[in-house]
Amino acid sequence: MDAQSNLRQAWVSASLERLGAPPEICGRFAARAGTAPAVRDVLVSTSPAVAEALGLRSRYVPVGAFIAALAADLAGFGVLIREIRGLARELAKTAPKAPTASTASAARPAAN
Repeated sequence: MDAQSNLRQAWVSASLERLGAPPEICGRFAARAGTAPAVRDVLVSTSPAVAEALGLRSRYVPVGAFIAALAADLAGFGVLIREIRGLARELAKTAPKAPTASTASAARPAAN
């Protein structure tokens, strides 16, 4: 799960850098892309007791813990991606516009 967190953090940081986001925003969003160690520890340490309390067979505990942790982690990452898209729209509104072919040719002096 650490490798997955590291990969997501790198992807988020690189995506925001390409959008022109300031380094502090890149760092803040990249930190949110990782799985919190406390969450991982709670899931690992409590999953057998939770399964027993639910009356589940102990052999299914690892499968249930895996699916639950993965689903929660991916849902959080989905929320982060939505926020990045919103930030991209905001940055696009404030970024200077690149010249288009028609505006660039109008700005050039005529050739003699």
